[in-house]
Amino acid sequence: MIYRDLPHSGDAQRRRYTLATPICLLMLIIGYGVLRATVRWDLGSRAALYWIERAADPACRLATAKFGRPGPDVVITPELSDITRRLMRHGKVAGLSLGVTHFFGAGRDDEFGSWGIMTEDGGKVTPDTLFNIGSCSKAILTYSMGVLMEDFRLGENKTSLPTDVSELTWKTKVIDLLPETDWGLADKWATSEANLGDALSHVTGLPRHDFAWFSNDSTLEVARRLRHLKMTHGLRMQWDYNNQMYILAAHIIARYAKMPYTAFASERVFRALEMTATTFSPTKASLSGNLSHAWSDTGRRLPYWLNSDSMDNMEMLAGPGGIASSARDMTKWMREMLPWARHISPAQLPWAHPAYDATTARAIIFGRAPVPGISMIAYGLGWIRMTYHGHELVYHSGAIPGFRSLTILLPVEGAGVISLANSDDPLAVHEITAFNAVHRIIGLPLIDPGQFQHNPEVLPHWLGPRLGVPGYPQVSQASSAEPQVAVEQRLPLEMFVGTYSNVGYGNFTLCAPSTTSPYCNRVHAAFNSTHNGPTPAALLAEWPRLLATHLRLEQPYPHRPNLLWMTTHYIFLEGYGNNRSPFDYELLPPEYGMYMECMTRGTGAGLEVEGCGLFLSYERFQDCSSQAAVREQAEVWFDKVE
Repeated sequence: MIYRDLPHSGDAQRRRYTLATPICLLMLIIGYGVLRATVRWDLGSRAALYWIERAADPACRLATAKFGRPGPDVVITPELSDITRRLMRHGKVAGLSLGVTHFFGAGRDDEFGSWGIMTEDGGKVTPDTLFNIGSCSKAILTYSMGVLMEDFRLGENKTSLPTDVSELTWKTKVIDLLPETDWGLADKWATSEANLGDALSHVTGLPRHDFAWFSNDSTLEVARRLRHLKMTHGLRMQWDYNNQMYILAAHIIARYAKMPYTAFASERVFRALEMTATTFSPTKASLSGNLSHAWSDTGRRLPYWLNSDSMDNMEMLAGPGGIASSARDMTKWMREMLPWARHISPAQLPWAHPAYDATTARAIIFGRAPVPGISMIAYGLGWIRMTYHGHELVYHSGAIPGFRSLTILLPVEGAGVISLANSDDPLAVHEITAFNAVHRIIGLPLIDPGQFQHNPEVLPHWLGPRLGVPGYPQVSQASSAEPQVAVEQRLPLEMFVGTYSNVGYGNFTLCAPSTTSPYCNRVHAAFNSTHNGPTPAALLAEWPRLLATHLRLEQPYPHRPNLLWMTTHYIFLEGYGNNRSPFDYELLPPEYGMYMECMTRGTGAGLEVEGCGLFLSYERFQDCSSQAAVREQAEVWFDKVE
């Protein structure tokens, strides 16, 4: 409920805040009277209980703000700023913006910190600088879906549900909302049973098929391709992150809102919350003069990755990661979410509010605490939930090339933190900065780069492995997973040359160093022009995708002749920004590539490659059993077709 046992903190503060206590009680009485007079609800009504508390909430929070959990007067201190600047220099982060909303004073306060530059010409980052927020966009989509559900519940819908569907809820099956041609998974039972909640909590059984996207796809094309993508788990058996389901959800919203998803979210979320600068449109963001440039971890400027205002392209990218926003606007978003992210008993809810549903855990990510101080971790609908040193956090991160984001809600403290960076940020500077704000709020010491070895217990669980802190399980580097042996058993690269095909992923054609053709000459020239240069013992191919233009395959281990090590590349032949020299942008560092294992048939001179299986992560490859065929275990199987 509203009240907590409150330790006093001085006569002056007590006199100031006790005044709010009778106001709180008066609001409870007035709220009840108004509701009785207007809608004639009984006191026992769930709706009445809910609205009475909501009406009294501002005064009651004021009464308890200082005494419930004493917070700092200022979150973004000079010390926090100094640590952030040092981290940015060390991690080569060009610009960073931090927003904090909290309720420690007489009312809600917002704080902002901005460091570094937003443009090549030296324009400074401000609280109004726009960054792409990546997967933090997912929470906007789930909230929008909840708003659409409310429209149907209240009879304010613009279109009708199918005749055999009585209501639109998180339990509504996808198969009941879309034609057979537009929806399907590789498993028939999953196709018939998967509901909206399953799709948006990442438990459909589909892994992260991010390289099955094409930059010119529409939401409908992505939806129709799902049936051709391999499932690695049964429905609801295991959490597995998948972006395509958020593209599918955007398509469903557009179908039943009778307008594009981007228009619906802009009107019902951005406009309603006065998030005036937030947009899906790269052109609108750019014309505002506040859109930040983006940089790789090597310091090369990158284009705004989702830079298309074509309706199909913008709608396809909108749900999983297409929003540009600022620290100022995101504090408004967090304010809307915070009251609903805290614990609310079912008796207090007249109906399922979109934010309450979205922040409620549905699927287990880690069933055990990964490190001391961290709870098990679970996923809601576009939000992750855990406890951190005894404090509940609801959060989500975001990443596209050249931008990073992290949104954190502290429901009990009534506080929220948003951190936005305009670089790839391999040292997670934006995350450390966000958690330094969290530490200020909950009373833990700041995370200082010079203190990592001494205070690993106060590190967020995902930073320890990245920074090599003792006591944390280290991130696996697949390139060193197998021992090298002296015996040379590699197959000739020329044996792998040819075209490979998968219905869900499309085709690619591999070239060996000795291969000459107009196509292979073009591929070799592209790699030769970049800083990486050619790799003599490598297979190369063009692979036009949303996140890549080329791929490279090498033979890492002589004793595994059929095994290839795959890295993806986005080659900018004319550079970008002020530096027009060619460069090779690798979405993933080389040590985090993917394994591809090929199967052969025949013997002697008749030996030939039948096809290759792609494992989307080292962990997937490590789990591969030698007792089963690669075709059955790989997450993507490419047949060699010529």
